[in-house]
Amino acid sequence: MRRSTPLPRASHASSQLGSVQAMPRVRHEAGLRYATSHEGSRLCLEACATRPKLVVFDLDYTFWPCYCEMYEADHPPRVFEAALGVLQALHEHDVPVAVASRTPTPDVAWSFMRQLHVVERFCNVQIIPAQDGCDHVTAQKDLEHFPNLKRETGVAYEDMLFFDDEAQNVTRVSRLGVSCVLVDRKTGVHHHALREGLVLHAQKKRSHAQGTSSTAEDRPRTV
Repeated sequence: MRRSTPLPRASHASSQLGSVQAMPRVRHEAGLRYATSHEGSRLCLEACATRPKLVVFDLDYTFWPCYCEMYEADHPPRVFEAALGVLQALHEHDVPVAVASRTPTPDVAWSFMRQLHVVERFCNVQIIPAQDGCDHVTAQKDLEHFPNLKRETGVAYEDMLFFDDEAQNVTRVSRLGVSCVLVDRKTGVHHHALREGLVLHAQKKRSHAQGTSSTAEDRPRTV
């Protein structure tokens, strides 16, 4: 009787091969996200007659897709590629950019930024320690981060544009007069969020120049 030969099991090496072959595709998709966001942001900025004098980013789930406190400082960081595209476009159009972040591990946040080579892109970095990631008592952005930014940069609140993934931060900071956009924590900052922020900022500046204030225009945007 003729025996059937069993099919060999995939070896660990061959299973790894599939992952290796998928890596160029992953890098290609990441590159597309960066390029699309960069080009979209560039076009938005060129079409904007009234640009903010300072754009401020939160970090966790706004610039990178994680809570940095969950990692050690030497861990290789991930990043929202689209956020890098926005950052590059702002740099090319000479729009100053700052950071306003609350975290119990400032050393990890600084390490992530250094590994991503973006520290030099920020004119001011406000990373203030919090008791924990869910702390809504200490290190509040409307009481600490933004007063520090106003004092150290000389930029008025009404000339700032802020992106954050936490509704409470956006609501509180918007009361200062800052134009605020609540970003989707699944995508972080991208060119669509930048466009919404630029439109909101321009509308608020126009209303203030006319001596009027619209509740709808002053309300933070969500993307």
